[in-house]
Amino acid sequence: MNILQTYYDDRIHEHGLDISGRYLNSVINWLSIAYSCLTLKKNNQKSPLFFYGDSDIVHILQDLFKLPYDEYNSFNSHILEGNKYYCLPKIITYSLQNAPFIHIDTDIFVNNPFPQYWDKSDLIAQHQEHDSTFYKLVYDYLKESKVKLLDIQKVCIDGSYINSYNLGIVGGCDINFFKEYIQCIKKFMTINHRNMYSAEQKCLFNVVFEQWMFYALAKNRNKPVSTFYHEIVKDFVMPNGFVPERIVNQYPIDFIHIMEHKKHVRCNSFVARNMLLEFPDTYERILKECYKNGIDVPQLSVPKKVTQDQLKQQIFLNQINQDPSFLLNLKLQLSPYIQFLELSNKQKEVLKKKNADGSKIGQYLNIKAFDAYMGIYHNYLYSKNLSSILWNFKSPRNIDDILRSIPENSKKAFIFFIKQAIFDNILICI
Repeated sequence: MNILQTYYDDRIHEHGLDISGRYLNSVINWLSIAYSCLTLKKNNQKSPLFFYGDSDIVHILQDLFKLPYDEYNSFNSHILEGNKYYCLPKIITYSLQNAPFIHIDTDIFVNNPFPQYWDKSDLIAQHQEHDSTFYKLVYDYLKESKVKLLDIQKVCIDGSYINSYNLGIVGGCDINFFKEYIQCIKKFMTINHRNMYSAEQKCLFNVVFEQWMFYALAKNRNKPVSTFYHEIVKDFVMPNGFVPERIVNQYPIDFIHIMEHKKHVRCNSFVARNMLLEFPDTYERILKECYKNGIDVPQLSVPKKVTQDQLKQQIFLNQINQDPSFLLNLKLQLSPYIQFLELSNKQKEVLKKKNADGSKIGQYLNIKAFDAYMGIYHNYLYSKNLSSILWNFKSPRNIDDILRSIPENSKKAFIFFIKQAIFDNILICI
């Protein structure tokens, strides 16, 4: 089965590589796309991997970054001029298919082959959703904006809940279904064009004509959908945990979809660190191309020895997550690199507003780049109480000795805190 990915941003033509894709900086955005591509390629070697986008993004990924897609396909960007809907480019990709496919978003990282039975599945999605929170707000905004659901979409409304499918992964063998699906989307957008155009929060309509429509048509046609997560996800509570916690607390991670966590510092660190660990040549190539094109590359301000030490700590953390008893035999101490910055109230406010962007934090706070890079976590992710615990590790401490003095019902939380500090390179294993 063909594996597909799509990326399009109309700002590339003007801004080049300076596109953050809602991550903390542009470098992480490109590393994310690369990591998604490379993990798919590595773990699904028998399936061809195709990319779709306009000529600008094809040039970046193919010629500059040299990502190993089996085929690059350029669509005419004129059809997306003035587009305000982030999911339209991949809907264009669906419309171009005449053979079974699986489409994967570029913020998804898959470290196992896809199940073989998907080769025969008529329809595939990431997971089914049953939500009374965000989707309820979207539904209320539809009514406020006088944007009408198609009749077939009314099956999505289930009292105070909305039924849908998350389409981070989507595809299947039933190409005729997707042709009808595209026609339904066109009909929805034609009927509602005027009111959608005049609405302020246009981004809210994406889930309606993409994800709700998929659920509605599948339900109306009595089509079973094979999902990556078998459980129905209620109110966006994922079955295997909160993404920023999973990247600290699990190894190996077979599948992760960053979704709305792109501004989280740890998710950005996860992307960069895993690219460097697993695909160092592509990592270096992307950093160099970004630097050559005038992009601020925060990773280049960190001395190589520090980066190497950080990767060693990641390997230690991976071992701890594979075998928790490994932690008990370790001694930990504060990293010699960490800077506990004392910020003024004004600086703290600036930090909050800027979402702790590691690439520019030095500029925001008027602190030299390296100190800011190493000090970011103290002020952004750690409260004063948690920071005071870290001071206990000024000199090497054995974790097993500390655990003996902690109440049994607090040990799990303490171990997770320690793993966070190792991930953040605040505590080092010695």
